[in-house]
Amino acid sequence: MKNGKMLLQVSLVVALVLSLVVPAWVAGADEDCYAEKAPELIAPPDGYVVAADDDPFGECGNMPFAITWDRLCDASHYDIQFALDEDFDSIVGGASETDYLPPEANTPSYFVPSGTLSCETKYYWRVRAVKIDNGQAIQSWWSDPRSFMVAPTAEAAAINLVSPVPGAIDVPVTNVIFAWTLIADADEFDWLLSRYSDLSSPVDDATGLTTEKYTFTGTLSYDTSYYWQVTAYKEGSVISKSAIGTFRTMSEGLRSLTASSTAGGSVAKPGEGTSTYGVGTVVDLVAEPEDGYRFVRWTGDVCTVGNVNAASTNITMQDNFLITANFATPPIQYNLSVA
Repeated sequence: MKNGKMLLQVSLVVALVLSLVVPAWVAGADEDCYAEKAPELIAPPDGYVVAADDDPFGECGNMPFAITWDRLCDASHYDIQFALDEDFDSIVGGASETDYLPPEANTPSYFVPSGTLSCETKYYWRVRAVKIDNGQAIQSWWSDPRSFMVAPTAEAAAINLVSPVPGAIDVPVTNVIFAWTLIADADEFDWLLSRYSDLSSPVDDATGLTTEKYTFTGTLSYDTSYYWQVTAYKEGSVISKSAIGTFRTMSEGLRSLTASSTAGGSVAKPGEGTSTYGVGTVVDLVAEPEDGYRFVRWTGDVCTVGNVNAASTNITMQDNFLITANFATPPIQYNLSVA
């Protein structure tokens, strides 16, 4: 009787243990796996830029690409979501999939067809397991999301280096204005300047620029070649890199004159921008006001300007000069009648 009692107790314990573990393997899945884990995303990496389809007859969209992730336990089907925001409030229905069965169970992947997503747009994506091999419905946690950017077309993404013009010579050594253009919509730029064609050991660099322009305020070496490049970003992703531009600075015997103007007129002579002259050269200055404006005075490096208050005057090039023609609207005049 005593032995029978002990046998009964052992049987109950075994039954209890089996009740805890058998359902998992009978069902073909480890329930704890899905309750505690989520699929791990593999590719593309976070912040990846998907190439644009340059079809001139259609709307700009993505080139075909694949997303991949690690298989979670014995999962067979997945939900895949693409969204315009990291909270996945704006789901992109045309790209997302429900109860998706990958072609290879052990290396799950999903192919995004050409033109499914719009150019110059940032997307977020995530995956979760929803079914296992034996057809049982489950639901894992969503994976940690990743983002990618669909690039603009090649034409729109091309960064055109405007100033200094690639290959320019006699570029001034101070107050060099770097300018570029980009058709695509970018929100930030990085700029880099180096003495080496591989852009190593930068002389200067700037990040987070919000305009297509940068003024170098340092001093470059005379008669030296320099190289520069611009990188464009949108929402933190690189959408384009310019070609490497090159220029050569002026010789030590030259001096630069950079002329600009305020609103209401322009510098007719020697023209706006930067020009170079030999030391001691006398350069004519002519400022032309627009209709409704008047010339006020020359400002800046005006120590050798003949008459700072005259619209037509001259400047003697003894150094590198930066000058501005200032304009203003004429004072309002009233007629006074005395009776």
